[in-house]
Amino acid sequence: MLQSIRSRTKNLLIISDLHLGEGLRLGAQGVSADDERLRRLERELSAFLIHYTAERIEGRPWRLVVNGDMVDFMSILLYPQPVAQLPPPWRVASALRRGDPWGEEEVFGMGFGAEPSRLKLERVLDHHAAVFGLLARFIAAGNDLVIVLGNHDMEFAHEEVQRAFVRRLCLLGRDRRIARRVHFCPWFYYEPDLIYIEHGHQYDEYCSFDYQLCPAPSRGGMALSLAHLGMRFFGNLVPGYDQRTAERWGALDYLRWGVSLGLGSLVWLAYLYGLLVWKVLSIGMLISRSGEEALRRARHRAQLRALAQTLRIQEEKLWQLDALRVPPALRRLGRALTALFLDRLILGVCTVLLLAVALPLSPGPWKMASAAAIVGAAGAAYLALRRVRGQGSPHALRRVTRAIYQIVRAPLIVLGHSHEPERIALGEGAVYYNTGTWMDGGGSHVGTHLVVLPTEEAPRAELRRWQNGTVVKLDL
Repeated sequence: MLQSIRSRTKNLLIISDLHLGEGLRLGAQGVSADDERLRRLERELSAFLIHYTAERIEGRPWRLVVNGDMVDFMSILLYPQPVAQLPPPWRVASALRRGDPWGEEEVFGMGFGAEPSRLKLERVLDHHAAVFGLLARFIAAGNDLVIVLGNHDMEFAHEEVQRAFVRRLCLLGRDRRIARRVHFCPWFYYEPDLIYIEHGHQYDEYCSFDYQLCPAPSRGGMALSLAHLGMRFFGNLVPGYDQRTAERWGALDYLRWGVSLGLGSLVWLAYLYGLLVWKVLSIGMLISRSGEEALRRARHRAQLRALAQTLRIQEEKLWQLDALRVPPALRRLGRALTALFLDRLILGVCTVLLLAVALPLSPGPWKMASAAAIVGAAGAAYLALRRVRGQGSPHALRRVTRAIYQIVRAPLIVLGHSHEPERIALGEGAVYYNTGTWMDGGGSHVGTHLVVLPTEEAPRAELRRWQNGTVVKLDL
């Protein structure tokens, strides 16, 4: 856990959403077609680290804060044993029906426990050896590294994974002192009167966790979010699926995409979708009945009290921050149905049934009117359901930043998660920054980062973009 460190003698360099390892399909079909995108990401990150290792502002070293989703454990498909191809449908159904964790891993890949997560991390470290080697040199040069946990790399909550990561950096940098300069923040990074940094997934119902400080049950797994389930039981088994479409696409977009893949792929997608729905609903019902619930709640509260002492922050403020989170969609049946587009599916089925009943019963002149009325009502209901689904994570993050500022009173509030870089004044001199993403495909502002210079007066902050080997200031 992060000790009470302060960076008044160090400048802050903040990035987020690197998603290193995204798209790795190891053990099934080698590395996926996304490998070229990963190589491009590695080249840009390497040049970025070389630049900031050499450049210091006013002679002060850096504290690099990676604000969540550094490693994309969620979308890595790694099997216990090498396999020649993705599992056939009957293996998928059998694994889900048995509920056997080991059998499930043979079909859906390794899970999210400590040892599987460590093995995934090792593969990512191997695949991006150049980047992590430069990161080790960056730290060995006298700089710090702070890793804030995000929803895609919540596996860093396992101490075994943290130790494996630090151990590899020490080997790459050939310097044991690196271990003292690497810190993990299970929730947020905070410096009073300067800055508050949090990934932001706790304000997204599809990615939030009930107990951020205790995401792993005592048996060593991970309490999965709805997004985790979507990738594990659907996205990872569909070649070419881009997880970034999940927030942008609606039901019709998925339908058009499925049709474009051909009849065979459409049937396979429908099959996986049905299994995902079953898994989500069954897990949602089990959450409230689980014997782990009270234990995890107690551990979360105990760690919250310990965190208050470590960061020298009032415990009441941490409770207030914790209360801002959005309950996971898995805990609310209606929201889970909305997330899976089941409400649209039910609407479509009901519309067809009403037409099938109304048209034969309506007198000749009224058939068209009855059909028009039913279709019109269904269209209005569809539009209403689209509004219910929400406005996406960028809107949710903008909405919560002022509440965070009122609690911590830090002039800089920094979030990530949405992949959209932003700068928004909050009033009273406070500013909200979103550090965007480094993963190619996140829009025109890929490679964004925030530089913060602590000063005697107000801190100086500048949102930048790493573009073709140079630093460009972003005017937002």
